Amino acid sequence: MVADKVGLAEFSTLLNQIADTTYGMAAADYARFLVRLGFEPLIDDAVGSERFHVYGREEGGIVVTYDTFHRQRNCASLQFRTSAPLYLLPPDCVIEDIVRIDKKTSHVRLDARKDMLQCLAFFEQAYGFIDFWGNRDTHSDICGLTLEQDAAVALREGISPRDIGARMAEVSRRRCEMLPTLWKQRLDVEGARSSTDALALTSYSRLRKPSP
Repeated sequence: MVADKVGLAEFSTLLNQIADTTYGMAAADYARFLVRLGFEPLIDDAVGSERFHVYGREEGGIVVTYDTFHRQRNCASLQFRTSAPLYLLPPDCVIEDIVRIDKKTSHVRLDARKDMLQCLAFFEQAYGFIDFWGNRDTHSDICGLTLEQDAAVALREGISPRDIGARMAEVSRRRCEMLPTLWKQRLDVEGARSSTDALALTSYSRLRKPSP
């Protein structure tokens, strides 16, 4: 799949080069799409008889999670941190959650099933992304690595609906521990960095990168 990769160009420049995501997209096609955008596979976990995948893109500190249902991509979420205050949201992007970290930084979670590239291009141009997360001043489970299939499996196992939230948090924490060490550090799984530290680390990291 790596051979298909376009490179870490700005998302807006890829809009006319790569077909965007759609509802009902096959899981294999979705994975190829992510790799072409510069994402790498981080986790492949079982969810009953289905699979749960986590992909990450170092540039922008962007995380995509998706699960499968009969080999089709089922649910999918996109998470990132912005480097400027949010003042306008795209009308065509489905917002799942926005958590304000500080006056500049927000944690944004979007539905990534349809028009994912278009949404990424909008947020990249309007606000910019932060390559590293800082979780010291927010709750530890903010990077929720769970989706619909996890809840369905829990219910089938007899977990009470009132306990689903705790079960999902437990599964998310387990998956965070499955992340490669460098990604644990990038997403600040231990909550060791402030958002100010994350911004400074992002700026320093980008200054050190060689010019194209």
